[in-house]
Amino acid sequence: MPYTPPPETPQAGTRYRGPRPRRRRQSLSNDHRSRSGTTPTDQHQQPRQEREVRLTAQDIFTRNLRLPEPRRQWWAPWRWVQREPPWPGIRLNLDRALLLDVSLESCWIAEADFFGTQFIGLTDFNGARFTGGANFEGARFTGMAYFAGARFTGETYFEGARFTGETYFTGARFTGETCFAGAQFVGGAHFYGAQFYAGALEGARVSGPGLHQSVWPPGWTTRPGQPDKGEDPAFRYLVRGEDPAG
Repeated sequence: MPYTPPPETPQAGTRYRGPRPRRRRQSLSNDHRSRSGTTPTDQHQQPRQEREVRLTAQDIFTRNLRLPEPRRQWWAPWRWVQREPPWPGIRLNLDRALLLDVSLESCWIAEADFFGTQFIGLTDFNGARFTGGANFEGARFTGMAYFAGARFTGETYFEGARFTGETYFTGARFTGETCFAGAQFVGGAHFYGAQFYAGALEGARVSGPGLHQSVWPPGWTTRPGQPDKGEDPAFRYLVRGEDPAG
């Protein structure tokens, strides 16, 4: 559902705890309600209350998708067994959703659809496992985004995604077809140790602080945008290192 976060947003990774309202005696003289039936105080609190509802909903599905810690077999203490999450094989559809400081760290997801999703604040996919397809086409990340050590085994799409904060794909592994065409990195992207399909980063672009803070995989570099080909001159575009235009 559409939602505008309250202006007093907390720091990334924390939950908002508003001030406890002061108790007062209600009377007809100070009950200034609008035609909609809500007071100005109600209108101010509603976005904060909805924020708590959204964070609680996020906590529920992340808690049930997270991989439990491996445990030892009592008859073979040297042997560790990885257990499944409480909700195994889940296909997660958050198409065009708005997520606040979401953490899917170490979660196990069969398929994920984040088409056009807005990720507000800190986004954490460190160590997440996608056993099927993962679609982040047109997603917006307005804070720092972490995909370090994530595993993508199916088709993965970040086409047209926009990252305004620093983004970490350090050690991520893409074993299926992967596409970052049209993706924008503004705050810097770190792909050190990442493994993926040979042409995955073709068409991705970088600008702003990302020009100097990014770490690309071996064999990749950037070139200026070519307006005669419809490219934005404000960006530099990723190409393979052996590309003559590089």
